[in-house]
Amino acid sequence: MTKVMIVAFGVLFLLLAFAAPLHKRYHFTKKHFYTTITAIIFSVTVALIVGNIVLITNSSQNGLSRRYGSIYVSACGQSVEILPQNRYSASAGNGTYTINTDGTMQYLGYMQPGTYDASLGSFFNGIGGALSANVVTLPLGAKQQREIDSSLQLSQFVKSNILGESYLELRSGEACTLAPSMVNIYVYSYTASSDSYERAKLTQHPENYVLSDQTFAHRDCVVVFFGEPREAGGIDCQGYPGVNTSASKEVSL
Repeated sequence: MTKVMIVAFGVLFLLLAFAAPLHKRYHFTKKHFYTTITAIIFSVTVALIVGNIVLITNSSQNGLSRRYGSIYVSACGQSVEILPQNRYSASAGNGTYTINTDGTMQYLGYMQPGTYDASLGSFFNGIGGALSANVVTLPLGAKQQREIDSSLQLSQFVKSNILGESYLELRSGEACTLAPSMVNIYVYSYTASSDSYERAKLTQHPENYVLSDQTFAHRDCVVVFFGEPREAGGIDCQGYPGVNTSASKEVSL
């Protein structure tokens, strides 16, 4: 929908720029000009209405859905923030997938399992990164890159794409120091019966995990850990009370 609106506004701007110097010389252009604008606005409106009807029809929730979560990334013993990629945005992602600077996540859209949902894979794609059982990539803004470049351990994992954009790539088997490091992904989810959080390790296809529909106060927390496997057991979800680590389990998706 956003692309349609951008194209429509672009066409309208070009029409205005073209017609402005002509309307005083050629009076007949005024009628054609406004007719064209009306046709464009009508077409865009119809396209938006039809597009939303299609999304609602195909949505598994039969309407707009909102999901909440939190995310914490630890690499080589250091916390890695997910920051906006430009100075004009207060959060990473887009209108559907948003990750704020404090780590809170929000999905707002029409749920379509596997293609347009509140899964971790969709969130990472939405911020320009990627997530799997063995590899995690995070885009880096200028400020964040300077901070990581000052770390001898993390700077070795900074890479660039063909556009010159920098990103952090954490891959299982590579080492922070001497021993091989591994990607481990945990989810802390709220259980109403015990009024506490339980931890699950996502062992296969963590990108398919979909955030639960709990309230904001009881939202899921996702921990992405990269380091020596023996250190992974000591991590926790910052600020989440009552985590039942004794009930930890492994989940394959």
